[in-house]
Amino acid sequence: QAMRKLQKMPRNASPTRVVNRCMLTGRSRAYVRRFGLSRIAFREMALSGMIPGVRKAVKWNSPFYGANDGWLVSFHCFTNYLKVTFFNGATLSPPPPGRSKHENVRYLDIRENDAIDEKRLTKWLRQAAKSPGWKI
Repeated sequence: QAMRKLQKMPRNASPTRVVNRCMLTGRSRAYVRRFGLSRIAFREMALSGMIPGVRKAVKWNSPFYGANDGWLVSFHCFTNYLKVTFFNGATLSPPPPGRSKHENVRYLDIRENDAIDEKRLTKWLRQAAKSPGWKI
């Protein structure tokens, strides 16, 4: 009985087949659930100031990303590696490995041939987004 009912349903009617899509572009990959946008649309809107509370600035030739009233993360590209700075990195679990002269700041250095632990990096970025920002 149940199998027949399932077979009669349209193919894409199953709740397990629902895919989140960007409200602007329809893109399904790299979806930012909180805003209902793909990462590309989110970045474009954030840079143009269309998303309240999200901001970007370039200081010391490095992009800084923040939310509300503080800065969360910065990226600086050197010749041999990329330095990711978490301004409240000491509060992250587990904290990024690189220490700073500032008590709360932690670094992650990503070298060209390093394997990137994307799950851990994503977890850190999500935790940083929930923490209060660093004020310069």
